[in-house]
Amino acid sequence: MTRKEALGCIFGIVLALVLVSVVPGVRANDVDEATLITFQRPVRIPNKVLPAGTYLFRSLATLSDDYYGVVRIYNADGSVIYGTFQTKYAQRPDGTVATQLSFAQPTSKKQPLTLLTWFYPGSLTGHQFVYAHQEASRITEEHQVTLMATPDTGVVSGRVM
Repeated sequence: MTRKEALGCIFGIVLALVLVSVVPGVRANDVDEATLITFQRPVRIPNKVLPAGTYLFRSLATLSDDYYGVVRIYNADGSVIYGTFQTKYAQRPDGTVATQLSFAQPTSKKQPLTLLTWFYPGSLTGHQFVYAHQEASRITEEHQVTLMATPDTGVVSGRVM
């Protein structure tokens, strides 16, 4: 790894830690994995870019097993739907007490991070967002950053809903 790549990795991790925080919510439900997530800058999701702000992520698994791979993103109070997204199963070796997000870091600082996966605390199975072919090929070329939202990193300002 060159010095430039190492600095890029360090910059990416620091940037990701600054950009994301999980904040407290008003409802708790492990079935729908309801989580409030605050982004400090725009974040790309399939076919859309979310501006900086707080969003409610929720799995539609409560509807039936057929909907496990479907995630809906709302505004912070759940009154506006920003999108409903098909996801693939994603696995991680260990469950954690923190929300885990992974992003593709763009080559340009002016472009938003691209959300790749979301894991609910304690779950070994998460959601990998599905992107169109053109977006997916761009993502594979970008540096990927995974972060755990934990109180120790200063990223969490609250808890999962």
